[in-house]
Amino acid sequence: MSKKAIKHTEFQALSNFNFWFTGSVFGLICATLATYWPTLNYPFQFDDLMNITKNFAIRCCSFNFESLLSTRWIGEFSNKLNFKLGHFQPWSYRFVNVGIHTLAGLFLFA
Repeated sequence: MSKKAIKHTEFQALSNFNFWFTGSVFGLICATLATYWPTLNYPFQFDDLMNITKNFAIRCCSFNFESLLSTRWIGEFSNKLNFKLGHFQPWSYRFVNVGIHTLAGLFLFA
């Protein structure tokens, strides 16, 4: 087999991998959005009441270093940011949550 034929075979294998990888990532994103899209407008439930509506710390205007030392710093940071952008609109909190979990799924499975 010539060097040209080997390079063509390697390129074809790489193209197939890129096609399947891109398709898998796109499929995972679509499946996640299709699953969670109907829930974006549901009211706050379960621990949302304690962590969002009754949590006065997220209403604070500043992002300080101490909040990064918490065990739930990503949740607290995203709740503060969501409150700044949309106050108590459940869809914004859920949309960010779905985004975070989609990224986590991509890092886990991709």
